[in-house]
Amino acid sequence: MVREVKCRLLFGEVLRKQLKHNYASCSSQRAKQMHAKVISGTIVKKYKLGFMARGFVTKHLSRKYHEHKVLEFEQKERKNAIGAKDKDAVHAFMEEDINSSLAPEKKDCITEKGIKKQKRYMNDSVHRLYKQYLKSTHTHRYISYASFCRIKPFWVVKPTIRGRDTYRCVKHANMAFMTDKLHQLKIITKAASTDELCARMCCNNTSSKKCMYSDCAVCKNKQLPVVVSPEKMDVKMYSQWANKTEACLDKNQKPITVRVVTKSKISCTIRELIQATENQLAVYMKHVYNVGHQYKATSRCVTRGLDCNRMKF
Repeated sequence: MVREVKCRLLFGEVLRKQLKHNYASCSSQRAKQMHAKVISGTIVKKYKLGFMARGFVTKHLSRKYHEHKVLEFEQKERKNAIGAKDKDAVHAFMEEDINSSLAPEKKDCITEKGIKKQKRYMNDSVHRLYKQYLKSTHTHRYISYASFCRIKPFWVVKPTIRGRDTYRCVKHANMAFMTDKLHQLKIITKAASTDELCARMCCNNTSSKKCMYSDCAVCKNKQLPVVVSPEKMDVKMYSQWANKTEACLDKNQKPITVRVVTKSKISCTIRELIQATENQLAVYMKHVYNVGHQYKATSRCVTRGLDCNRMKF
């Protein structure tokens, strides 16, 4: 019995010296952390013997890892590291209907790392959406463009140009066709976003109904800012989406007419293209204001909550 007690005491003393020697040889923070996790734990805390380990593990590490469950290295996060709060804010911003549109078809799904999501198509480029995110109420601190791209939801993708299955607004698409053509011909400078295009035609205040509805006395007579006045009457072509009626047969082989959205090519001179763009801008600005106003009103209803006598469609 006495011999067994002596062996246990000797083993405890030898183990203490060995642990102290091993701790002294730890040169990196990773090694010190793993060493502290091996020594610390709930049993040492239970018998209140943590003070005996002060020689081969610091008090801070002993308290920090006394309830650890996994013996692996824990990387310390930087203060400016992208966390779950930033990721949730970016996801909420990108999933807003004003920034992306839900794919209409059931098969429009995308899977990544075992997570299946319905596709959403961005209404603008990633860089422009990043600038809008920094100005939005979702952001609580500055993040870089690279970080924004990294934590962007994978199911929010750039729309393709294969057809009208991207659920993009016809007015936005047609205006983009016309302004892109004018920019290609070096007639106007390319607008960075929809708001910037509308701001050129009003008092730089896209949230004002008077300006967007051309009721403002200051900006109602504004014209499209042309960089180079076209002297030639060259014929150019641009694309437009339009509703057309087509004759076909139903399942009973009876003739019927259906309305379809088709992409057509329009030929006109440069002056006619500028005039057509200015004519559509008036309707387009009203449309942009209505979309933004309706979305803000809907967001306010969701934020404040609805009573029992109201319903949101």
